[in-house]
Amino acid sequence: MPHNGPRPIVRSCARWLGDRRVTLFSLIVLAWWVIPLTHPRGSYAGCYRVFDLEVGILAALVALVSAAVAAAPPRMRRALAMRLGVALGALVLTAAVCDVGYVAWTVQGRHFWYYGQEFPHEAHEHDPELIWKFRPGFAYQGRANPFSHNVRFDTDEHGFRNPRGITQADVVFVGDSVTMAAEVPEEATFVRKTAQALGTNAVNLGLFGYGPQQELVVLKRFGLAYHPRTVVWQVTEWNDCEDAERYAKREHPDKPQLKPWTELYETYSPIVAGLARIFHRRGTKYDDKLVLFRRSDGLVDSRYLWPDADELAKSPRGWEETKRAIGEAHALCREQGIRFVVLFVPSHTRVLSHYVLPRTPDERDRFAPPGGEHPSPLTVALADFCRQLGCPMIDLFPAFRRRGDADNAHLYIKHDPHLDLDGHDEAALALVQCLREQKDFTAQIAEGKAEEARRK
Repeated sequence: MPHNGPRPIVRSCARWLGDRRVTLFSLIVLAWWVIPLTHPRGSYAGCYRVFDLEVGILAALVALVSAAVAAAPPRMRRALAMRLGVALGALVLTAAVCDVGYVAWTVQGRHFWYYGQEFPHEAHEHDPELIWKFRPGFAYQGRANPFSHNVRFDTDEHGFRNPRGITQADVVFVGDSVTMAAEVPEEATFVRKTAQALGTNAVNLGLFGYGPQQELVVLKRFGLAYHPRTVVWQVTEWNDCEDAERYAKREHPDKPQLKPWTELYETYSPIVAGLARIFHRRGTKYDDKLVLFRRSDGLVDSRYLWPDADELAKSPRGWEETKRAIGEAHALCREQGIRFVVLFVPSHTRVLSHYVLPRTPDERDRFAPPGGEHPSPLTVALADFCRQLGCPMIDLFPAFRRRGDADNAHLYIKHDPHLDLDGHDEAALALVQCLREQKDFTAQIAEGKAEEARRK
């Protein structure tokens, strides 16, 4: 009586092992997966790149198909190889076309771009001069980043972070993301705190990513229409000159618009999103900015800091554009009898540098602010320029340093260069002191309130 036990399985395994090509290919696939474990080359599972995972999975599927064909009886191999090959090819081709097509549609159809920065159409609209701005009435509830506050963010009829219906404001604030302050609740921003302390009203015309030329457009198009008594022009130490230089070169034919394709693919690919859930990413592209940080309570923490650059040396054309924009804004305000104040916000690295605990000489040098802790070359140049114009400049570095000596944990958002609650509080205190010292301003506020009372 014939024995029908495990012999067919044994024969299939013997045929598979006997096919040296299949065995060799399987070993190569195994090595493809094992080598990164000992020689990491990516962040997925701490060792793989997206390329490693996609090629490795495809190669593993091919190896399985090859093993199945080799294990089949000789008379069935050709037909089985055809069926499995067609099925695998169709699966891979369909997945690739859908994946790449989705990325291309997302990149080009759902966003517009400026120097590698994406702007989703549902939240932003393109503007010929400003490049982008928020859509009127845009709203969201959430966090600007994982370490910021949970906020309600609403835009007015012009696309800025204000309640709707404001037609007149005594103080107009012009700036970038520091003024917009999406990281903190609206009532905690230095815009609202300053207005509340002075007993007046203000509008926030800050928008993330804007440089001085765009801020000048905002002042002309929106700010002056509020008939303000004072304009506060906020300058960001770490990127205003760079933003100004990029804007000045925006029409250059060689200017980069999209990010590199590999970065776009990893950002928007559904396949990569699935791989990230399976092979959890470890580390970030900012790991070289992670430092040991001594908190004011004596504990040692870790924090991402962005090393400072000498903005004057890095972006000389941007500095010239910055001066031109501030000079023109000051002249416009002076013609209309409007006070003009420059608010200089220092970088988190400059303010917090003496709390960094460098682990190597290279790290110490990288996080040492150019020109020393204070004043920076940009601070000196901007102060000289403001003196020439005859307008006050508020340098927040001394106030921030004093506040940091008491509590350095809440001046800036952790792992982010933007202001936290204490930073906005200090900025508001400095602005209130400056504006109260201007007797004309306080007198105008009193006259305005009296006139409003008479009308009622």
